[in-house]
Amino acid sequence: MIYAQTSYTPADSQATGKRLDNIGWAVFFILTGALWLVPESEVPPGTWFIGVGLLLLGLNAVRRIGSLPVSGFGTILGVLALAAGVSAFLGIEVPVVAIGLILLGLGLLARELSARRA
Repeated sequence: MIYAQTSYTPADSQATGKRLDNIGWAVFFILTGALWLVPESEVPPGTWFIGVGLLLLGLNAVRRIGSLPVSGFGTILGVLALAAGVSAFLGIEVPVVAIGLILLGLGLLARELSARRA
């Protein structure tokens, strides 16, 4: 049986992280381009946000599974994009920007407070 490598040296980790970032950008461009090719009337509202949210969350899940550093900022953006897309798809107005600013502020505050304790 073949097992996947789950821990990396720092050089491997950096190279793998860069490769995942490049794959993420490629999927982002393909998603955006493909949606631009489809007539706007055929694309449900929020589709692009749902796609981007799933992309960001999926990328961070792959990083987590591979024992690579996960981007907290990317995770927050993924959750916000997914929330914006689902709310647009359902026709519900959610103040995503306001919620995002609050989460960003809380994250910065938590990071600063935890750094002072260390």
